[in-house]
Amino acid sequence: MKMLDFQDAIIGNKIIDELKQDDKEQLHIAFGVDSNFACHMGVLMASIVFNNPNLNFIFHVLATSLDDDNVNRLKLFAQKNSTKIVIYDIDDKFFSSWPNARRFTTAAYFRLMLPEIIHDALYVLYLDSDMICMGDISKLIHLDLGNNVLAAVGDTEKVQAKQNLALNLRDHIYFNSGFLYINIENWRLNNISEKVINLLSTNPNNLSLPDQDALNILLSNKVTYLDREWNCLSSRKHSKPIFLHFAGLTKPWIMGYPGENMYLYYKNMSPWVNIPLELPKLYSDMRRYSKMLIKKGEILSGLNWYLKYLWTKTRQK
Repeated sequence: MKMLDFQDAIIGNKIIDELKQDDKEQLHIAFGVDSNFACHMGVLMASIVFNNPNLNFIFHVLATSLDDDNVNRLKLFAQKNSTKIVIYDIDDKFFSSWPNARRFTTAAYFRLMLPEIIHDALYVLYLDSDMICMGDISKLIHLDLGNNVLAAVGDTEKVQAKQNLALNLRDHIYFNSGFLYINIENWRLNNISEKVINLLSTNPNNLSLPDQDALNILLSNKVTYLDREWNCLSSRKHSKPIFLHFAGLTKPWIMGYPGENMYLYYKNMSPWVNIPLELPKLYSDMRRYSKMLIKKGEILSGLNWYLKYLWTKTRQK
């Protein structure tokens, strides 16, 4: 596959600069979203700023179809929190010829673009948007990666065993690509973006988690591993997570989410506070939601959702 010029994917950009001139250290953080996920990205941004008042942030937002409403909310966020936000308007047609383009959203490949289009930073932290920050992340600024390309966190034991076996990776800690602290220079020196694309082109059907699998294959000996607290998958128990990652099917913005919902805590302090939670679409979420309604005394509504659960279960299974 011919190497792509990532600059061709950028239709335009908007810079919202509300940074104050002070002595705080800076951290570049990037996301890849569309309008459907912009709210969740905003909640993550709010949680980062809230838990790190001693840092300045430059947020890079790679987005397709980001509507004016979300752009205006980002402006409000920057003004309220004294941050800089760079919005890159990405042409999703640019990725139409990419391997597995039909199986995964365009946003899944944005992490490959970051080191090629960001020119004013030595490091950038890429984050999936289905996360919240719950702690101090200033240690990243002084993290020495040496000759390694990035820092990451090992995936769950189940995923590691499955993917290492499928990819024939030995003595490797298979990492989750939802948290990547990238050394931009080392990424470019090792031609990682080009190598990932070529690997996806030559193995279009052998990589079940395409770009994540490819990164694990290519960076087997070029990763600095961090403790699980830095990318605490919601299926794991950790007393003090720094980033809590809702990587499973059950998301905290779905009505009926079980347990303490810290997502709502940070949503309420963001410009997306008035965006309603989503109604359940998966039968497992419907069952939880029906139970919650019945517990609240909304019997008829709860029974109605229980019937929807039973019907959807037969369809989704």
